[in-house]
Amino acid sequence: MKTTARFRHWLDSVPSPGLIGQAAILSLGEGRWELRHARNAGDAADCLDAVPDWEAWQDLIRTGAAGAFRPLKASPDLRDGWRFGPLAFPGLVLALQFLYPAAIANGALFLEDAIVISPWEETARRQTGRFKIVATLAGEGLAESVQTLCHSHCLKRRLWKPSFPHPDSPAAAWPLVCPEACNWFVSKIRDKIKGTADSAGAE
Repeated sequence: MKTTARFRHWLDSVPSPGLIGQAAILSLGEGRWELRHARNAGDAADCLDAVPDWEAWQDLIRTGAAGAFRPLKASPDLRDGWRFGPLAFPGLVLALQFLYPAAIANGALFLEDAIVISPWEETARRQTGRFKIVATLAGEGLAESVQTLCHSHCLKRRLWKPSFPHPDSPAAAWPLVCPEACNWFVSKIRDKIKGTADSAGAE
């Protein structure tokens, strides 16, 4: 089954609203949906700001509640108080692709038990140039970094090790999963290791 077809089947089988990350997917009937922040799922429509177009949608999800740029798409700081729709199914998929890239495909593969998981060691070995240094991170240092960065700053359920307990998702939630360390994590690790090395050299 195609990943988008698996997502559509899920949409049709769960009570509205369906959830993905911090987004609620409200069924409007007749093959139309509306996106809202999960905190606003039950609010009256006229109490929310309508997102007028695709440019406004991308602007909204680019910055967090405090107005700062969101470098990590799955960070738990999505602004609330808006609604985007009505959206036909292709538009809904596109909107979610902007919000949580690859989430529909990875969630479908996860549900089909077909997702490929890349261990940290494999991801680190693929790095080149100034990022090669991340391959030195292992053991307790890796566990501490995952706890500090991933567990505290990302909504995704991490599938690669080391793992920590992850809160159970609501029954009507599409799985938001992380099959391998992302570029944001790699960049943060590089900065951490480089900063430690620079400090040691200065002593």
